[in-house]
Amino acid sequence: RKEIFADDYAALKAKLGLALHNLAQATGEPIHLKEAAEAFSAATGIWTITEAPERWADIQNSLGSLLITMGRLTEQPGLFDKAVEVFLKIAQSRGRTTAPLVWATAFANIGSALKEKGVVARNAECLRQAAQAFEQAAQVFTELNLESNMKVVEGQRDHVLLMLAAQDAR
Repeated sequence: RKEIFADDYAALKAKLGLALHNLAQATGEPIHLKEAAEAFSAATGIWTITEAPERWADIQNSLGSLLITMGRLTEQPGLFDKAVEVFLKIAQSRGRTTAPLVWATAFANIGSALKEKGVVARNAECLRQAAQAFEQAAQVFTELNLESNMKVVEGQRDHVLLMLAAQDAR
């Protein structure tokens, strides 16, 4: 029961949300994403930003990723904007100096959302913003000596820059 086993309830809802998200990605069917979003929402009803900020941030991160998947599957650019809002809220609540890894991860995810929006909407400005977000994340990953994370976001940034160069060449 939710009232007695609140942490277990929230953990199960988070796992359910992740499983439904994975199912939607595997099948390419967005139908499971609404139910996944509801599961994440139920988890954040227990793990709030004030009561459990780390867990809250994890769930918000999963929700943002879900919105990116939903945007990719439905080709609705507005969903990427919602994902960016979610990731910005994480970055603002945790802060670069307070939780640099969380902050950098949020900015890497902002880059991913903007990249996807740029592709779907054929919007070069979104791609430029994505490259900037990836660069900001890479700086922090470098400061934290997280070379593998840094290489991933630099690879994403470089891919975005190549897309921009290809657009400019046309």
